[in-house]
Amino acid sequence: MPPAGAPAIWRLQETPPIPLLLAAALQQAGLAAVTLGFPLLVAEAAGADVALKAAVLQWSMLAMGIATLLQCWGRWGIGSGYLICGIFTAIYLPLSVVVAQRSGLADVAGMTLVAGLTQMVLSPFVRRLRNQVPNEIIGLIVLLVGLALGILSVRLIALGSPADPAGGVQRVVGIATFALIVALAIWGPPRLRPLAVLAGMLGGTALALLLGSAPEAPAVQGVSLLDGPPVMPSFNWALLPGFLLGALASLVRCMGDIIAAQRAEDPDWTRPDQRSIRGGVLADGMGTALAGCMGLPGMNSYTGSVGLAVASGVRSRVVGLAAGAIWVGLAFIPSAGVWMLLIPQGVLGAALLYVSAFIIASGFITITQRLLDPRRTVLLGVSLVVGLSGALIPGLYADLPFAVQALTFSSLALALAVALVLGPLLRIGLAREVALEWHPAEGVPALLDAARAPLQQWGVRRAVADRVGGALEEFALLAQEEIGSGGAVHLRMENTDPVLRLTLAWQGAPIAPLDPATPPDEPDLRRIALLLLRHKTDAMRLRPGAEGRQEAVLEFDQD
Repeated sequence: MPPAGAPAIWRLQETPPIPLLLAAALQQAGLAAVTLGFPLLVAEAAGADVALKAAVLQWSMLAMGIATLLQCWGRWGIGSGYLICGIFTAIYLPLSVVVAQRSGLADVAGMTLVAGLTQMVLSPFVRRLRNQVPNEIIGLIVLLVGLALGILSVRLIALGSPADPAGGVQRVVGIATFALIVALAIWGPPRLRPLAVLAGMLGGTALALLLGSAPEAPAVQGVSLLDGPPVMPSFNWALLPGFLLGALASLVRCMGDIIAAQRAEDPDWTRPDQRSIRGGVLADGMGTALAGCMGLPGMNSYTGSVGLAVASGVRSRVVGLAAGAIWVGLAFIPSAGVWMLLIPQGVLGAALLYVSAFIIASGFITITQRLLDPRRTVLLGVSLVVGLSGALIPGLYADLPFAVQALTFSSLALALAVALVLGPLLRIGLAREVALEWHPAEGVPALLDAARAPLQQWGVRRAVADRVGGALEEFALLAQEEIGSGGAVHLRMENTDPVLRLTLAWQGAPIAPLDPATPPDEPDLRRIALLLLRHKTDAMRLRPGAEGRQEAVLEFDQD
């Protein structure tokens, strides 16, 4: 536990005391354990025997450990360097189950390897991809992940299990566990709040044992990793479109997780750190490629891990490294995977429900950071509805050819596909340069209202739009004083992403530049306005223009 007077929040580069470090790592590992069921489901779909299931579990723990270590490493261009665990993702799960049923685990492994390599190849180009996948779409993907985890958590709590077919005791355990987690996180002792999820899971497991609702061990026996991977990859290129779309959805989700982690770490966050995102996407692809080599389905960064770090306040990357080491260590212990699956469903559901709330909130925040015009509103709404359609209306896409149908198995992938197709269509006719005219006699509000429309169409971040508005307001005050009410100001707005450039031109005397070496003896409103104008822009130039005009060029960094 943290010593008396220790901070309630452990930041990225801080190392918590060993007891807290180990407990937080176990908390992360315990929450990620639910995804061990995904490769087991794929193995069962392929008709795997007991020995093969055992091998899948052991290799799955090793893959999760290595993927987590790579993601948290953050050195030499590999990994984001944030506390983000690697897990088996639901993005690939529906397609992997169908492929396993039709042609076996080898094809799943081979196409998973291809998906991972694709993500690795795309990692250097994430900056360009962001132009096609703007922040609001990343926020939508994060929101869908939160909703998926929330729905999964309700199913785990409400539906029966082999140990409790009716589900009555399981619901009691789930609700009690959730109440305990919330109580500890909000009203618990300061030293216990960072470990509220782990403490709640331990308390819920104890309650399940007391009520006789603990699950029985699956009919799987542990094996040694020395026996080699469960299957060797094979390649069925007819499956390529579905897995490529899954890789792109995983890439976008990984970007969203890293951006959420960056925002949580820096209260003054304004723009993504592209270097961290590139390394994180590369590590994410390496994890998926490694899983394919091990005969396993696809992996991805864990949004729940980010949500847990935000909820607990323990964001130290060392915790992620410790969690990865725990998984690697467990992989070499026969039957360890079986025991990890013995956590009661209701307990896992309660922990996921708590974490999903923070993920959903993060998605909403990311979406609303941008000004939304009708184009972006339609894009978000249609992508969300179509993305959820397959899950809400079973069999909706059953008549499509399998290669096309494979694109609809994941809500995340389907929503992303719709956004990628619809986005360019909605941008048809969208001008990247707008010319306006303003007369100082019209007043400041008229200038601000005229500039707001193109900012909305371009989806400029609210923080940037606020800076633009502040800069124009200061310029308008100067213009009314130095240009006069009878003149006209010509405003040209250019969106040359990542730079937003405003050029203001007028006939008459130039605005005298600021001389910081000669401060006035008394308050000077003109000087204050120039100082504020320079402060609100990333670059400002006063220069003579064509035809005897004077120009002020204001630049704002949108990245």
